[in-house]
Amino acid sequence: MLNQNQIIHELKSFALVFYKEQKKHGSLEDFYEGRFHGASSALYWTGTLTRDELNQIEEEAKAEAGIIS
Repeated sequence: MLNQNQIIHELKSFALVFYKEQKKHGSLEDFYEGRFHGASSALYWTGTLTRDELNQIEEEAKAEAGIIS
């Protein structure tokens, strides 16, 4: 089982890949978007991560991928 730091690392990695692909190909209204938002929601609903932590992960990944929010 992953600890919270490992979960955060994995979600950050997935978010970065997601946003890099989104920047390359435009909107990703498909499998990847569903997986990313589904994983984020599950982590929030189970109390593993707070909404603020999820927002921070998302913003950091967008910035690293070169997407301006």
